[in-house]
Amino acid sequence: MRLGILGSDKLVTTTNALMYEVFAGVVPDEVVIFTEDPPKTTFDKLSEALLLLGVKPKIRYVVLGEDFSKWGEAFSQVDIVDVTPGVSLYLGIRRYASAHLSYT
Repeated sequence: MRLGILGSDKLVTTTNALMYEVFAGVVPDEVVIFTEDPPKTTFDKLSEALLLLGVKPKIRYVVLGEDFSKWGEAFSQVDIVDVTPGVSLYLGIRRYASAHLSYT
C-alpha cells in the first residue's frame, strides 16, 4: 500500500502526518513525500522512526511544483494521501485525485 504525505522543510509536519497514519493503523509498503520544491534534508530520520515501530517502507519524494493538476495526478498514484496541514490544498486537489484523501 502506498501512502502519500506532504513534505515540510524541517520534517515536523511530515513526521506528524506519517505517524498519525501509522498509529491509525496504516502500514505502508511505500511512503511518497510530495513537495513543491526539492527537499533540504534527507528522510533518514523518518526511516529510523518507522523502524522502531516495526514499519519498514520504501521512502521517496516527488517534486510537483505549483500546478494543482500535477498534484491531483500524483495523488491518484497512491492509495491514501494525508494532506495535513494543507486544507487549501485538500480543497483544491480533491476534484483531481482518485485516492482517498485524509485531512487531520
